[in-house]
Amino acid sequence: MEQSVIILNGPSSSGKSTLARALRNLIKKKSGYLYEIVSIDDFLKMSVDEAIYEDDVFEISPALLEAVLSALRTGSGVIIDHVITSKRIFDGLVESLGDCNMKLIHVTCPRKILQAREAERRDRCLGSAEASDEYLFPKDGYDLTVDTHAMSTEECAEQIFIFFFDKLEKNCDPDKTEVILKTERLFLREMNTDDFDELYRVLADTNIMQHYPYVFDEKRVREWIERNMDRYREDGFGLWAVCLKDTSEMIGDCGLTLQNIKGEMLPEIGYHIRRDFQRKGYAKEASRAVMDWVFRNTDYPTLYSYCKYTNIPSIRTAESIGMRFACEYPDNANGITHVSVISKEDWLNELTEHMILRAKDKLGNSDYTGWCLSFIEDALEKSNGIEIFGGDSAKESCEMYKDALIGGAPERGAFVFYDCLCPSENGPVNWGHCGISLGDGNIIHAWDKVRIDDYLEIEKLTALTGDHPSYLGWVPLERVLNQKP
Repeated sequence: MEQSVIILNGPSSSGKSTLARALRNLIKKKSGYLYEIVSIDDFLKMSVDEAIYEDDVFEISPALLEAVLSALRTGSGVIIDHVITSKRIFDGLVESLGDCNMKLIHVTCPRKILQAREAERRDRCLGSAEASDEYLFPKDGYDLTVDTHAMSTEECAEQIFIFFFDKLEKNCDPDKTEVILKTERLFLREMNTDDFDELYRVLADTNIMQHYPYVFDEKRVREWIERNMDRYREDGFGLWAVCLKDTSEMIGDCGLTLQNIKGEMLPEIGYHIRRDFQRKGYAKEASRAVMDWVFRNTDYPTLYSYCKYTNIPSIRTAESIGMRFACEYPDNANGITHVSVISKEDWLNELTEHMILRAKDKLGNSDYTGWCLSFIEDALEKSNGIEIFGGDSAKESCEMYKDALIGGAPERGAFVFYDCLCPSENGPVNWGHCGISLGDGNIIHAWDKVRIDDYLEIEKLTALTGDHPSYLGWVPLERVLNQKP
C-alpha cells in the first residue's frame, strides 16, 4: 500500500490528541494497518505562563518532520497532530511529504467551546486556543472537516476512517470473499472457482512443481480449488489465495491443512508462489502470517511443514519463520520426506524476545510519554509484524483481559497493569498505566521516558495529577494475542 499520512490540523484544545488516538486504534482494528502518532505537543513545551508563537512552531518543524519520515521508513502510516498557523509551516510539511498519500483533516469546534476546554486543562497559556483558531492555516481546501463538539470523538474517528479507508477495504475484498489475514504487502482470502486462471499459472508450472509428485492439469487445479472450499466449510481453514494488497492480484496460495505425516494427521503449513513473484519474500511473509494465525486461532500445540528432501527453497522458507528440522522418512510420493516443526511455546518465546528487544531499544526515549499502551503495543506489533486488539487505554485493555489477570510477580513478556489517574481535557481520568515484564521483577514502561523499574516500585512514581499507580496484576502474552476484535 502507498504510504499514507493523515494530518489533523486544528486549534489548541480542539480535541486532536484524543481524536488521533481514537483514529489510530480504529484503523488498526478495522483495517489491520499500523499508524504512528506524531504530535506537535511532543516538540513544544507548553506552559500556563508563556504563549507559543508561529516562530516557535516553525523552529521545531524540522524535528517533527524527521519523526514523521522516520515512522514512514518503518512501513507505518502516520497521523500528525498539528496546529499549523502559517503558510511557510504548511508548505514545508507538504513539500517534505510530497510522495505520500496525504489527507488534510480540519478539526474544529465553536470558539467558546475551545475557550472552555482550555480553561479546564490548566496546562497552557490562556488565549492560545483562540489565537491558534484565528491564525490557523489553511482556512479552506481540506479533504474533510470534523467538529468535535457536534460529534463524539468516536464519531469523528469513524467519519475519517470511512472517508479515507473505505475504498481501501473494498479493494481488499474482491468478489466478496472473506479476507482471513493481512500482512505488510499481502492479504490472504478464501479462494473460489473464479481463481482458476491465476492458480493454474502456479500449479501447472513445471519449475514450481518440480518437487511435487506431478504437475497439475486443468482438472487437478479445479479439484484443488474445490477441495480447499470444502476445507473452509468443514475445518474452518485450508489453503488461502495469496493476493497483493496494492492490486488484489492473486499470486499463489498459502494456509493450513491436515496432512498425513509419517502415518499421523498433523497440521501443516503449505505454500506455492508464482514464479515471477518468487525471491521477493512473499512465501516467508505469507507463511509467517499463517503460523501466527494458527497459534492464535486453533488449539494445535505444534505446526509442521513437509516437502521432498530436495526442495531446498521450501525448507529454507520453513527455517526463516522459526521452524527447525524434525525428521526425514521414506515414502512413496517423495522418496524421502523432510519435516520441519515449531511448537507454540517456541513461537511465543520468539515473539517475547523480539518484543523486549524492541522495547529496550527505546530506553531513554520520551516519544511515548503519556502513551504507555501505545509503547507496549508497538513493541509487540512492530517487532513481530502482527496486530493485537486491546482497548483505547491501559485501563480499558486491563478490563478486556481481566479474566486472565494474575497477581504477584509477573512472568517474562507479560503485560502488566496499574490503576492511575491521568490528566485529560475533562480533568483527571483513570486511564491506567502498563508495561512489559522482563521476568526478573522489573518492568519496562513509558513514564516520563521509557525506563525500567521494579514492578512494585512503580507504585511510588507520581503522575501529573499527583496520583500514584496502583498495581492490578499481569496478563500472559498468550492471552493478549488471543483477544478478538
